[in-house]
Amino acid sequence: MRRVAALMMLFVFSVWMASPLTAVAREQNRHDKLARRTSAKPHAKWQMPKPHLSEWLSIYIEPSTVTLPNRYATAQLIVFARHKDGRFVDVTHEAKFRSENPKVATVDEFGLVAPNGDGETAIVATFGNLTSKTEVTVKNFSAEIPLSFTEDVLPVLSKAGCNQTGCHGSPKGKNGFKLSLFAAEPDLDYIALTKAIFARRVNRVEPEKSLFLLKATGAISHGGGQRIAPNSLDHQLLLDWLAQGMPWGRDDQPRCISLEVQPKEDSLKTGEQRQLRVLAHYSDQSVRDVTRLTRFLSNSSAVATVDEHGRVQAQGYGEATILAIYMGKFAMARIAVPQPLPDDAEKFFSEFKPNNKIDELVLARLRKLGIPPSPLSDDTEFIRRVFLDAIGTLPTPDEVRKFISDTDPKKREKLIDALLQRPEFVDFWTLKWGDLLRVKRDFPIHLWDKGVWNFHRFIQESIATNKPYDQFVRELLLSSGSGYRKGVANFYRSVPEREPRTWAETVSTVFMGVRIDCARCHSHPFEPWSQNDHHGLAAFFAKVGIKDLPEWGEQMVFFNANGNFRHTKTGEIVKPKFLGSSQPLDIDGVDTIKVFADWLTSPENPYFARNIVNRIWFWLFGRGIVHEPDDFRASNPPSNPELLDYLAQELVSSGYNLRHIFRLILTSRTYQTSSRANEWNKSEQAIVHFARYPVKRLMAEQLLDAVSQVCEHPEKFHGLPLGYRAIQLPDSRISSYFLDLFGRPQRDIPCECERKSETALQHALYLISGEHLERKVRESQRIKRLLQSGASDEAIMDELWLAAFSRFPTEEEKQKTLNYVREREKQKDQAWQDVLWALLNTKEFLFNH
Repeated sequence: MRRVAALMMLFVFSVWMASPLTAVAREQNRHDKLARRTSAKPHAKWQMPKPHLSEWLSIYIEPSTVTLPNRYATAQLIVFARHKDGRFVDVTHEAKFRSENPKVATVDEFGLVAPNGDGETAIVATFGNLTSKTEVTVKNFSAEIPLSFTEDVLPVLSKAGCNQTGCHGSPKGKNGFKLSLFAAEPDLDYIALTKAIFARRVNRVEPEKSLFLLKATGAISHGGGQRIAPNSLDHQLLLDWLAQGMPWGRDDQPRCISLEVQPKEDSLKTGEQRQLRVLAHYSDQSVRDVTRLTRFLSNSSAVATVDEHGRVQAQGYGEATILAIYMGKFAMARIAVPQPLPDDAEKFFSEFKPNNKIDELVLARLRKLGIPPSPLSDDTEFIRRVFLDAIGTLPTPDEVRKFISDTDPKKREKLIDALLQRPEFVDFWTLKWGDLLRVKRDFPIHLWDKGVWNFHRFIQESIATNKPYDQFVRELLLSSGSGYRKGVANFYRSVPEREPRTWAETVSTVFMGVRIDCARCHSHPFEPWSQNDHHGLAAFFAKVGIKDLPEWGEQMVFFNANGNFRHTKTGEIVKPKFLGSSQPLDIDGVDTIKVFADWLTSPENPYFARNIVNRIWFWLFGRGIVHEPDDFRASNPPSNPELLDYLAQELVSSGYNLRHIFRLILTSRTYQTSSRANEWNKSEQAIVHFARYPVKRLMAEQLLDAVSQVCEHPEKFHGLPLGYRAIQLPDSRISSYFLDLFGRPQRDIPCECERKSETALQHALYLISGEHLERKVRESQRIKRLLQSGASDEAIMDELWLAAFSRFPTEEEKQKTLNYVREREKQKDQAWQDVLWALLNTKEFLFNH
């Protein structure tokens, strides 16, 4: 075959180019590359022109009155203009501001009001020939306000970026000065600033000569440059704090308990701006405007960007979440940027006929964002897709013929029901759970042979019997006994370190979708998880014990009544604490794992049901509603919150029946949508909101089984009988260069990210010239059987196309293929092997669409 390699390359190209999938795939690939290079919105010709000033009728300011209670308070103003069509638009950054009495209050170009003396005045905003004003009252400007390191100083340092990873918040600090990351440990920051190295960074006698202040204002050389403007409000606050003797703060100091961002949700046209306003709610019921001290992040800068002042600008269509961060508290604003559509785009929405509630929720989101869904997939697309997604297996030619000739309008539902009962469904999802639960015999897991097979069978039996998901998880958490005799007992053994912190991290990741790993050492930079939260969760697992038994490699999991977990810094015994709870539990003498299992599997748990339905969605679509699927956090919100809530409710109401969720998703019009893009849904946002089915490469086990099935040349795995399929393997350590090359996870970490699904040059080279694939093609029993049966060239071609692509060949493909084969009449077996080899190298075969 290698003698015709050059010819075959041309043949592969021609087959690929002829595939109905490819025209759209090529255009989609070109479009996505363009979208990554520029923030310009596709189809910019539909962008609405900016209204003329004469089209605005009036303006008003929010808030309508402002009270600044002391010299350090500020307030962010927002100016809205009313258009003649009834719309209200934020024009804050186009308006001009002035203070009627700057001796009382000033206002900057961004609409930020600052005090300058006690009294009352008004701030006037002008937009074109329209004006509006807001009344401002300043109090206690000359009074000395007791300042707090935690509530006043740290917010200034955080906004200046002093405690970020690129500065003094890095693990080793910078130039001998180390702060905790994003002020996670204020007590240590206070010591570092005021006492470390003989208090050289502060000057009690002459506060203005304090080293940290001189560097921050750029008065002396500083690697980070000027971080705080001289004579600014922040500069004055730090000077006053130093002059007050650098107080830590009172014990009864009001604490920030929550954050609010205004607006929480808004819709913008491309190019429009929106000013955010952030309010901090304190323990004494007071509310402060902290917009100027808040850090802002956008989760999709291609849709909307945000600057340091909280000014959002719409860049391209879709939806972005703006995260506001202030002193460990978080709030979000969802910004929708609908795509302007011509009238004829409505047909795409009207053709989308919902099959269930999933479709109604997806369609509502698509309408809101102006992303028309793709049409329904045809029968050949659907049968190949659903076989691969549900049971990890290609349909046979006979199964394809039977399905596409069936005229029953409910044939798709019937096929789905049949697939959910097939043994391959059990095999495939046992494999997926084996990845998450790390079923692995050797380093670093060390379950060994007996442990692997026992654990594998426990998972297999749980899926085969459709065990309720909450029961499945409870059995894992409450497991005990020998891993060689009880498969479920290997759950705790499958965690390499086998200690409370790692068990907590595993359980949190797998069953809640929350990554708390970084909180082991320091507070999470973008989430409310502190080291105390991490250790509180770990304390639930302190009474899990593991001991060796006489048989080599055998271990027993048992309840250790004397087990305790000590804080890694203080050495004190840590009490268990639920994730997200403010108070630890006082449950001495109780099986803490049972308490935790009750909480985790409760219908009221905010993570448990949402996590698993999101995983199932990810497994079927290649993208989660929350993506990545094991990364639930405030700064990574669901693309469709209503959809996620609905699926979670369905799971609970069905008695945690996972097959019910599979069926609900697979029967939806959303899942059955074509992967072909229309003119208006070519961008990444269409995938994020499920306007079309995402094309995805077959996972390693699917691909090897598919090659073996199409060639009718079963794989032989070491120590297993011939015909054992890749999706049936119990362990990632069963040797297979093919599986490792194509991204099989090593099962060392409980994260979906360990499985690799991208394409690379080495994959192409292996398929083109690798001995493994060549042998399967050369020894293909399918080709031998078809030739020996006397089948016509046309029949052989139909069989190969149905086996590989689940469709009949096009006329162009027939012509090219039959010409190629008939020119080699004396070497027909070789010619058909070449054709088969070419089919296995096409993207249409390698991808699920």
